[in-house]
Amino acid sequence: MAGELRKAIRAAAPEVSVTFDALCAQWLAPLAEGLDEVRPRPKQVNDAVWGTVELFPWEVALLDTPLFQRMRGVRQLGLAYLVFPGAVHDRLEHLIGVVAAVETMMQSLSRQIERRNGDDEHKGPPLPAITSRHRYRLRLAAMFHDLGHGPFSHAIEPVLEVSSPLGEGQSVAEGTWRGEIAEVRSVLKRTYGLNSIPAVSEVISVMMIMSSGVTELLRDHRFATRLEAPPTALQEELVACVVGAVNGPGADHLSALISSQLDADRMDYLSRDAHHAGLPMGFDTARLLSRMEVLELHDDNTPGADSATRVRIADAQGNPVYQIGIAASGFG
Repeated sequence: MAGELRKAIRAAAPEVSVTFDALCAQWLAPLAEGLDEVRPRPKQVNDAVWGTVELFPWEVALLDTPLFQRMRGVRQLGLAYLVFPGAVHDRLEHLIGVVAAVETMMQSLSRQIERRNGDDEHKGPPLPAITSRHRYRLRLAAMFHDLGHGPFSHAIEPVLEVSSPLGEGQSVAEGTWRGEIAEVRSVLKRTYGLNSIPAVSEVISVMMIMSSGVTELLRDHRFATRLEAPPTALQEELVACVVGAVNGPGADHLSALISSQLDADRMDYLSRDAHHAGLPMGFDTARLLSRMEVLELHDDNTPGADSATRVRIADAQGNPVYQIGIAASGFG
């Protein structure tokens, strides 16, 4: 049932939830209070990696809020600029780049789906099309996926890592914060059957997505013009994208486009980091993205599949199971 994940997360971290409720409400207040007056227009951004990136009105409205503008102060590569002076790019431009990357992925997959469904030799049910709701959800997930990063990105995460008992000199409040973050990590791992626990930054992104401020914004029809389901359902879909789940609340095969071994996040940061650090790229990103496919999995074509994939196939009881993959011609 939609909303159960939100309840579980807030029950696991009551104090941290209150903190993020207050922060996100404050950071989103300019947008929430000005929805009647503000009519954002689509915007084109000239990006160093993806060229001209088209942003939808609701994305422009979000980017203008303090919730997203704070990412201008978060260096993408932490302290790497001390060795690579040009690597001073920030998480905000990375978020925009991931939006561009996931849009390119969806366009590539849509072409493949149309070809496959139009093939007279294709047997079985047609591949599911990528709808406007998928685009809305995945582009929104691309924007939210890295909001949990603090100063210097991954370089600060050891400071935020969980230590179960209170350490020497550690306050009760700090211990509560770390303990609750640990509980949320456990909830996410258990709910989605993840092989590893999510990173601290991913947990904080999830907490922001589940905050009251974001919930109220998604509930407001003046902003969420593309919603076809309750905001709690969309929130679960965003969380599934952030943690890279293929099973569980809100998860499907397209969730992997945001977080997986081959995702929009990686496609952007590999190219962007190499560009700003002055290092050569080791592969052809455009070729790789153009060879993406939606695969239909069954026992006959997955002899070496891991246990999680086999469980998915078994649980489907003969219904189609889909996964994102790369055509053999793009493997090199």
